[in-house]
Amino acid sequence: MLFKEKINSGNEMFCIGEFDKALVDFEAALSTSNQIFHMSVMEEKWVEDSIHTLIIARVNVAHTKFRLQYLGDAEKHLKMLVKTLKIWSGSTNSSAAFREVCLSNLEYAEVTYREFMDEVGKI
Repeated sequence: MLFKEKINSGNEMFCIGEFDKALVDFEAALSTSNQIFHMSVMEEKWVEDSIHTLIIARVNVAHTKFRLQYLGDAEKHLKMLVKTLKIWSGSTNSSAAFREVCLSNLEYAEVTYREFMDEVGKI
C-alpha cells in the first residue's frame, strides 16, 4: 500500500515513489537554513508488513516522515540517503551534527534491516 497523507501533527508521509523528490526538497530547505537538523529511524513492530519510518526533523519545526512500506525498498533508500549525506559533507551549508546523527541512525536501520531479512530467511 503506497500512500501520501497529512496527519494531525503536521507530518507528511510520502509514498516510495515520491521519496527522491522529497529528498531534493529537503536538501533545498537545508541549504537555505542554519538550523540544526536531525534524523531518527523508527521501526513499527507487530504489523503485517514491517515498516521503517525515517524521520527528518528540524528543530522547532514539524517533522517530515519518509515512510518505507516494504523493507525490500528500505535498503535502496537507506543507501541513497547515505550517498546524499556524503555529498552534503562537502557543503558549507551542511551541519556536521546533522550528518553525524543521520549516519549513526542509518547504520542502526541497516543492521535492523539485515536482522529482519535473516529472520525471514532471505539472507
